Amino acid sequence: MGGGPSRRTAGRRTAGRRPAGARPLVLYGMTSGVSARGFIRGQAPFLRDRGWDVALLCNEEADVARFAAEEGMRFLPVPLERNPSWRSDLRAVRSLVGWLRGVRPSVAVWGTPKASLFGVAACRVLGVPTVYQVHGLRLEGASGVRRRVLAALESLTCRLATVVVPVGHELRESVAALSIVPANRVRLLADGSCNGVAPSTGSPRYREALGIAPSATVVTFAGRITRDKGLRELATAWERITGTHPDAHLVVAGRVDGPDPAGPELAARLGSLPHVHLVGHVDDLENLWADTDVCVLPSYREGLPLVVIEAATAGVPAVVTDCTGGREVVEPGRTGLVVPRRDAEALGRALAVLLDDVGLRHEMGERARVRALARYDRDRLWGELDALLREVARP
Repeated sequence: MGGGPSRRTAGRRTAGRRPAGARPLVLYGMTSGVSARGFIRGQAPFLRDRGWDVALLCNEEADVARFAAEEGMRFLPVPLERNPSWRSDLRAVRSLVGWLRGVRPSVAVWGTPKASLFGVAACRVLGVPTVYQVHGLRLEGASGVRRRVLAALESLTCRLATVVVPVGHELRESVAALSIVPANRVRLLADGSCNGVAPSTGSPRYREALGIAPSATVVTFAGRITRDKGLRELATAWERITGTHPDAHLVVAGRVDGPDPAGPELAARLGSLPHVHLVGHVDDLENLWADTDVCVLPSYREGLPLVVIEAATAGVPAVVTDCTGGREVVEPGRTGLVVPRRDAEALGRALAVLLDDVGLRHEMGERARVRALARYDRDRLWGELDALLREVARP
């Protein structure tokens, strides 16, 4: 399980041109099955209708093989792990190169840092054109030696890629400011986002399942349980909220982040607070947004947070921090509220404003819905992606 073609078989194959008459193959590569579900859902059927074959290369978590089958993608399991380990990373690289030699993609789209570094480098050696989709810059939350190392790795990945596609305007500016890639190789699709959005089709079902009264107000966080998502500040803010808003509930949708040693501690702290529901990874977020009054994302860093945009399509306003991407998806005072990073007091005040005023929530939510659907239209984004892949792909 988790391997590509055997070393003997892979060694006899080359990453040359695909057989005459074969449909061109776009390969998506990323570290995590969870990321794959969130970042590319729906893209494979769209691209197949336009003449592509599609494959997905990532680790096997989150039942991603079933997801790939549902989307009509060939699944290529690779034992990639988020934590650095030279032994596991070496196995992953061997598997990744074996698959690339075996399936011979016309173009590869890489996202998430580790998979992108390994994948873009391997594709460069094998002559496969690459699109590197930048979802965020980990170095923004680092300092000292760690920041310099992360900047060097990001620069290497960008320079090896054929085209670099940041998911937002602010992220594109951040990439340009770091001078890590020539400007003529940086492209923004539509107005940004990794996958775009369509009108919400969610149905309320979480309140009843969680025992939350219809009259209660629900705040939802969706993302990894890790320090970088600002959950320490959210826990502090929620302690104050429960004292003044006894009918407020906080739903936390996401898994503990393996590489972050503070993840289990944060989950335990949140779980100990009144009216907090830890529901783990959620595939049907659209149904959760249908039961949500306020979306909260107090991150230290983002690229362009798709969860905030998806919540907006359900008419849900958001409270976000002034990080890269957060400022871009919320119009302060119109579609939500923006607070300083790492400021639990400001976060609590902003949540209280929206919890106290149902009319304001509805007004902001409707404006957020209109803005999200106009700015991040899925068909427009996918159409520009298709055009870019055709431009970059080898014959």
